[in-house]
Amino acid sequence: METTILDLPKEIHLIIGQHLHLKSIYSCILVCRSFYSAFIPYLWSGISPINPQDRTITTSSTHVRANAHHIKYFTIFPTLTEEFYHLVFPRLRTLCMRAYIEDFGNENYFVVKPSLKVHFMLSHPFVRKLVYLHNDVLPKEFWDVFSGIVKADALNAFWKVCGQVQNLRLMDVNIPGSAPVPLTLSFQQLKSLKIERLRSTSRDFSYQNWSLPLLEQVKAAEGLQYLKWTIKDVPFPAQM
Repeated sequence: METTILDLPKEIHLIIGQHLHLKSIYSCILVCRSFYSAFIPYLWSGISPINPQDRTITTSSTHVRANAHHIKYFTIFPTLTEEFYHLVFPRLRTLCMRAYIEDFGNENYFVVKPSLKVHFMLSHPFVRKLVYLHNDVLPKEFWDVFSGIVKADALNAFWKVCGQVQNLRLMDVNIPGSAPVPLTLSFQQLKSLKIERLRSTSRDFSYQNWSLPLLEQVKAAEGLQYLKWTIKDVPFPAQM
């Protein structure tokens, strides 16, 4: 009896799917029902419902909801509408909240309020990677999802999360005023730290108020393997 690809174990199909491009996966799910069941999770494993070129929604919330159990990586642009924030993705592990480059200096282009972002995070406490590039101020409750509820303000809750991660990238971060970096951060798990300023702007990000004190504490991180510093306004403290 001749063996075909349909006779291969499901585990083999999973390995094959990991190495296919989206166009190839789409072709596979059109072959037969068996292939559809095997490869449809890869088609939906990572999704951005908005086309960043023209800011139009390319995938409806109805379609996303129907395939929510497949999604592991989800990208949210500021113009994504409210109904998407009420969806639940049981397997979500990476959340990317991106922004349009031309709107970085505009605080009035968000469709939803920070409270909806808190609601979304409370529904997804198992997210392991967060990329946040929205130009707004998040409340303490957002960071509490990652760090646990603490008696602190939003800024200290943010720093507590930073002190618990393995890979930390702070890019164009605006810390208001002269708020100090808490002295209680341990960075025991930190392996990679990137402190960057990429945007050319006249706006004062006050890097000197937090970047050097942060680096002083990171010195004690025994597992640190990678450090990147691209802040022209603040010379790298080589003496450290």
